[in-house]
Amino acid sequence: MSKNLKRLRLAQNLLSGNVPSEFGQLMMLNLLDLSFNNLTGELAPDISGMEKLSHLLLNNNQFSGSIPTWLGSIHELGELDLSSNNFNETVPAELGTNNNLSGTIPQTLQQCKKLYELRISINSLTGTIPPEIGTLAELQVILDLTFNQLSGEIPSSLGNLEKLERLNLSFNQLEGKVPTSLGNYQVSTG
Repeated sequence: MSKNLKRLRLAQNLLSGNVPSEFGQLMMLNLLDLSFNNLTGELAPDISGMEKLSHLLLNNNQFSGSIPTWLGSIHELGELDLSSNNFNETVPAELGTNNNLSGTIPQTLQQCKKLYELRISINSLTGTIPPEIGTLAELQVILDLTFNQLSGEIPSSLGNLEKLERLNLSFNQLEGKVPTSLGNYQVSTG
């Protein structure tokens, strides 16, 4: 495979097995889409060499084990979708990312400055929504925290996300008043 390859889309096939470790040699790759396949196993550190990745779509597979902490070292990452897999650990603090995720949303998520879409719905996340999410100025497509067990008040800092098009906090245990800082956002706390 060419080491100059920038985009690789293999979505919606019947691919199975692990992600080949040789993918780690694709240092120029900025998009990897393996979604909607039957890929299994853990995400090995061998593939962590893809430092230019800005789009990593691994959703709707059967990946298992821990979400790797090395994902947090991919500084260009703007779109990450790990939903509908079999990951079974807490969200690593190094990353800040529909699985069986539990624990709290890490405050260190604020380090993902280029993140423009964040979906961590349908999990078992607890605790409050960290106000630090309000510093992710590039979030523009969606912030989706639905179907978790988040509690407490909606942080007023979410009103700082001026580019955000969709905010969904439904089906949690949020309480208190809707912050006026959210302006025209359509917020549901049900």
